Amino acid sequence: MDKPTTVRPYIRDYNDLDKPGVNLTLLENLISERAVLRAKREYEAADMLKAVIQSMGATLVDRPGREAWYLTPRYDRSERRDEQDVTDSIGSAQNGRGHGYQRMGGPMRGAAARFPMWKVDRLLGERETALQASDTEKAAELLDQLHEAGISLCDVVKRWRGDGLCTFTSDYARIAGDGDDEFDDKAAVAVLVLLEERTNAKRRQNYLRADEIARELRTVHSVVVDDARRSWRVVKQSGGFYRVGPKVGKAEAKIIKLLQALGTAGQEGDSVAGANAAAVTRTLSRMGVQLNEQQMTWRRPLRTREELEAAASRKAQRSRGRARKGRAASVAKSRGKVEPTILKGGSVVTVQQGGDPFPGTTP
Repeated sequence: MDKPTTVRPYIRDYNDLDKPGVNLTLLENLISERAVLRAKREYEAADMLKAVIQSMGATLVDRPGREAWYLTPRYDRSERRDEQDVTDSIGSAQNGRGHGYQRMGGPMRGAAARFPMWKVDRLLGERETALQASDTEKAAELLDQLHEAGISLCDVVKRWRGDGLCTFTSDYARIAGDGDDEFDDKAAVAVLVLLEERTNAKRRQNYLRADEIARELRTVHSVVVDDARRSWRVVKQSGGFYRVGPKVGKAEAKIIKLLQALGTAGQEGDSVAGANAAAVTRTLSRMGVQLNEQQMTWRRPLRTREELEAAASRKAQRSRGRARKGRAASVAKSRGKVEPTILKGGSVVTVQQGGDPFPGTTP
């Protein structure tokens, strides 16, 4: 029985530039058809279609999980953009299509696939003009028309797409994080701007600036970026560490307190704080917590049945030890209150409350 085929769509580079004379609708349909052929393992027909696509000026990236296509070479895209952008009297960067929005994402889908491109450009241009004139009512009306056509857009980063997705910052999608409850959604705009700046820095190979932005996202907004999965999430930080891996449960409250203590000890930096940090680290290790001080993460893997039984055995031993100490204290109390040790002529004598020595002691 043949395995079900999975069609992997090809995503156009978010910052790709259009070429004059290229029929984008035909090109996108050919790319989608080739993706279907590859899913069916009809590689000979897919290669023939690839030659046609390349003859139209497009480049295909067949990397598994990172399928993409573009028209403008990636290495000189920033220079081409500087030449193409023209600033009008109001200050909006025009892209040669009558507005300052850039298209991103994959082929048009649904209603957007049936909506003419010239109408999209006209609506985007009219909306941009309405926003510049502070005509919010007209801008909202045009936005509704775009949404009905299957077009989504973001005014912050000046992007639009019609492939059914709603992420606009370098295709980085927000995923659920344990810090969502404490995150102010108003800060999401600042996060999107920083993510866009970081993407531009990486495109210019300015990796030092990209790392600085990643640290700012982490320290200021508690946002962690995952470049492999092209996603970002809000995390809950304790002492500078954040959790990765499965949820912990009831023990998480104690772990968070210990991590906060570890972070405080690390900030002080003296010998006493170093000893305290070492003690906290040992406690966390006994609890099964794994620390990664390089990436500042912590995790507590799910324990096996043998590990749970060993932990229960240690807990039972501690309970029995406390019970023995309690019984010994009760016996001593029933025999009389123990007085402090008395020194007489160099010998040590332990006496009871009545003054008589315990059996086995010599006055």
